[in-house]
Amino acid sequence: MLRKRLVLALGLASTLVWCAHASLLTLETELLPADAALVDELGYAVSVRNDAVVVGAHLDDDKGLSSGSAYVFRLVSGTWVEEAKLTASDGAPQDDFGAAVAIDGDVIVVGSNQEDRPGLINAGAAYVFRRTSGSWIQETKLVASDAAQSDRFGAAVAISGDTIAVSAFGDDALRGAVYVFRYTAATWAEEAKLVASDGVAGDVLAAVAIDGDTVVAGAPFTKDLGLETGSTYVFRRTGITWAEEAKLIRLDPGPSDRFGGSVAVSGDTLLVGAYLDDHPGLSNAGSVYVFSRTGATWSQEAKLSAVDKSSNDQFGGAVGLSGDLAVIGAQLADPRGVSNAGAAYVFLRTETTWTQETKLVAGDAAPGDRLGWALQTSGFRVVAGAPHLGSATHTGSACVFDLVVEVTLDIKPGTFPNTVNPQSKGVIPVAVLTTGDFDAQSVDPGTVRFGPDGAAEAHSMGHLEDVDGDGDLDLLLHFRVADTGIEPGDTEATLTGTTFDGKPLQGTDTLVTTPY
Repeated sequence: MLRKRLVLALGLASTLVWCAHASLLTLETELLPADAALVDELGYAVSVRNDAVVVGAHLDDDKGLSSGSAYVFRLVSGTWVEEAKLTASDGAPQDDFGAAVAIDGDVIVVGSNQEDRPGLINAGAAYVFRRTSGSWIQETKLVASDAAQSDRFGAAVAISGDTIAVSAFGDDALRGAVYVFRYTAATWAEEAKLVASDGVAGDVLAAVAIDGDTVVAGAPFTKDLGLETGSTYVFRRTGITWAEEAKLIRLDPGPSDRFGGSVAVSGDTLLVGAYLDDHPGLSNAGSVYVFSRTGATWSQEAKLSAVDKSSNDQFGGAVGLSGDLAVIGAQLADPRGVSNAGAAYVFLRTETTWTQETKLVAGDAAPGDRLGWALQTSGFRVVAGAPHLGSATHTGSACVFDLVVEVTLDIKPGTFPNTVNPQSKGVIPVAVLTTGDFDAQSVDPGTVRFGPDGAAEAHSMGHLEDVDGDGDLDLLLHFRVADTGIEPGDTEATLTGTTFDGKPLQGTDTLVTTPY
């Protein structure tokens, strides 16, 4: 079942901001599978890549009590549809399949960290599925070459192209490790086992992220300066050889903050969550640290926290990163006064400055939902899990948020009302206006679509002109009326598109249709 709504994302003032302070709209869709059941905890893990989302339900009972499953949803013609339900071919009770998920292109990896094998209780495994001719097929089962009991291999998974990273936080008396697998000659093979150079028992190297030849792993229980400060390790591949590139410690280390409890990486930038970090008068409010790489040197770039932070929000319990856009979960936040409903915060970077742009909250937020327990972003699309949705039932859900810049539109500039004859064989002029917080010159005319049927610009370009006489150049576009899909009785029409740097945009204006 899918529930979709257009909501104004919760900001910290009456005007929401996007980079240059343009208004931000959020199209929210709640994903619920057809067979959603009590205590499945759907949304315990989530992953998104372009138009595909995978959502873990680690307590689903298809292969026995709490064997687990994962659901795949895909955006088709503007609607999210359930594409597949994944289970392990050898699934068994208590496997925890779906407690970790990741997707890249046509490949999904699902962690099953309590999977058992003879003599190896809770050794764990990870399952790889590949989409072929529209169907998802289990391709292989990954296990550690040195698997041992209680390793919990599969507690976290990540994928980038032909490389998969799987953490096993129980390895070597909870020292923890990350195993790297690479797809070569149609086979997934273990390429390396990554461990911290100074790791000791109890560090719990667990959280993992990957981008290309870089793997990041968080160890929230490491001890430095005599304190349980937590740390994060960066590993880099050259050819087929992996080496530890850096150990990251924040500039303001404190005890028991769980620094390294969540990680994300995109290019030469990474996020590290410290979800129990304290602020003056606010215990366990949480923080996220940004590090950037120059050459092979990592340095702390920023420390992020919610503008409306409160005690016990656990901001940073989950993090997502896509270029200059960061999304941070606060699963115990109380939006609108709703206890532990959870929220996700969106930050954008301009040069080296990070600014909180908006706060994402489910339109039907309820106590105990814990939205933001898990999250990920792909471009300007965010998916966030709420595994405790239905408080007492823990059915769970996942929400997709599409972040869109709201632009000012003027249909038939200079006229009012904006009359349109749906039978006209001519064109209709539509202007995207430059305002104090948005430059219409940033719009890519080739991406623009207008009306119910999504008409393309008639001349494939548009031109700049000051249509409203305010001294600023606006973008004037023309669309063939017959291509727009405007029908008698319509009272408004919407334009969509992107800026040249890929930001989605949307604007709506009123119109009056004339009789045929």
